[in-house]
Amino acid sequence: MEDDYMTLLYASPDGLTTMYDTIGDGQVDMVLRLNDPLGDSGYSMALDTDANGIPDTFYGELDMDGDGYAETLFMGNDYDQDGSLDVIKAYIDTNIDGNPDAVMTIRPDVDTEGNDVIKIVADMDLTGDHSSDLHYEDVIPANSAFPSDKFQWGMMGSACDNGLFDPETPEEFVAGNPAQDMEVWECQGQTNRCALYSQKFAIEQLTGQEIDIEEFARTAEENGWFSEDDGTKTLNMNKMLVHYGIDHDMQFDCTMEQLETELRNGNKIIVSVDSGQIWHGEANDIFSPATQSDHALQVVGIDYSDPQNPMVVLNDSGTPMGRGEMVPYDTFENAWSAGDHQMIVCRA
Repeated sequence: MEDDYMTLLYASPDGLTTMYDTIGDGQVDMVLRLNDPLGDSGYSMALDTDANGIPDTFYGELDMDGDGYAETLFMGNDYDQDGSLDVIKAYIDTNIDGNPDAVMTIRPDVDTEGNDVIKIVADMDLTGDHSSDLHYEDVIPANSAFPSDKFQWGMMGSACDNGLFDPETPEEFVAGNPAQDMEVWECQGQTNRCALYSQKFAIEQLTGQEIDIEEFARTAEENGWFSEDDGTKTLNMNKMLVHYGIDHDMQFDCTMEQLETELRNGNKIIVSVDSGQIWHGEANDIFSPATQSDHALQVVGIDYSDPQNPMVVLNDSGTPMGRGEMVPYDTFENAWSAGDHQMIVCRA
């Protein structure tokens, strides 16, 4: 680590904590903790991805039975920066073969009566084919015990059949205005600028101004919101919207119904997705931590011209065929779920 980057080390009988300033701005943005001096029981890491002084992303490994093998990998996010995790995902290798065969998602929620609850979704792969053989969903009161006896069977998976939107499609069959929004599309090429292009599209659509992508990227990089090597972190996906004074908000745990409502209201939508499902029709391997959002794009419409097969229309800078790219409704929703159903709504 370079001399102008800060590293602080704290040791105690039951743990070792290292704090880093990885970008050299004088603030701690990464905390690494070993749960015991040798690290046998695992580690935890806290990251401040948007460099505002508050950790927002957490990773770790746990050795639950003390045999020296960390069979549980967990990831957590504090999206609203209130000090409480908004979602925790745990990948568990129950048979200790090096491959996760159970995944659990836990998030706080509120029921229809306003009571604090915990929403739990769990899946198990009993046959080793990385498909869900045992599926469980429940909402339980906050602070209650996990009701492990309430499982139901389920299957997961999808196939992708992309096409391109026809601008001549009658408006009555379409939510949003894809024909017009497609006009600003550009391909990002071999870059990590997907979130920048998505913001650029929305700004140009809402303001009518033309934006030079090189100047746009330079501004984002100078402010620490983007890196040519690493792209854009989740909580930085709206920073150029802020810079340009665009009225917007970033939401999580959104639904397809909410997304469609925003499109019909004339708003512009940016989301994060698992690119493999969008581009290649890959099945959602829920047992792999790699199945998570790795790409940003703009949703410009939903095409209901074939009522039995509705299609989501995208402005996707990540592929040369991304201008009006269409994916089946269920495929898109599945890819979107990998990003915790994040939605940035941009308004005129």
